[in-house]
Amino acid sequence: MIGSGEERIANEAYFTRDPQCIERLAPFFNLKGMRILEPCAGAGHMVTDLRRRGAYVVAWDKHSYPHQLPDISTGIDFLDQINIPQVEAIITNPPFDRPVPIIAHALDVLPHGHVCMLMRHEWMCGKGTRDRRQDLLESHRFKAYIPILGRPVWHEEVKNGPRHNYGWYIWGSTYHAGGAALWL
Repeated sequence: MIGSGEERIANEAYFTRDPQCIERLAPFFNLKGMRILEPCAGAGHMVTDLRRRGAYVVAWDKHSYPHQLPDISTGIDFLDQINIPQVEAIITNPPFDRPVPIIAHALDVLPHGHVCMLMRHEWMCGKGTRDRRQDLLESHRFKAYIPILGRPVWHEEVKNGPRHNYGWYIWGSTYHAGGAALWL
């Protein structure tokens, strides 16, 4: 990670291998039988955790990785996809360098479902794409932020402990009076 004394991993391959990430999301959704698209699936750790909870998961990734689940369709850039499978939710940990376009595209292609993005807590106040980020957070579709209570570990060969807090940013399809998002 930048600033940690470690080199960045090629293709942003910081896999969501920490089961606490899905454990924290699960109480807020009935995952059993839910149809989910995981468009940035990496090697499939989060796909496995979702399936353990009974979800039906379609998984894609732009890249192929060693030890990747065999049913992850590779070479698919989610941002190029207009037609997606019929799903109730898009759940992913987007690449660090392009969460805003991935969130915006997910909201466009899934107007009547949930969009759940696992990202740094600080994403909501970062620089660069602040206007678009602010639009996404102030959208009537933004429903909740659910913090991960421990810092996830992203790769096995960690020299230093994790240094960032993460959480789930949740967008939904229904508008409710007051429109206030929940910060859980």
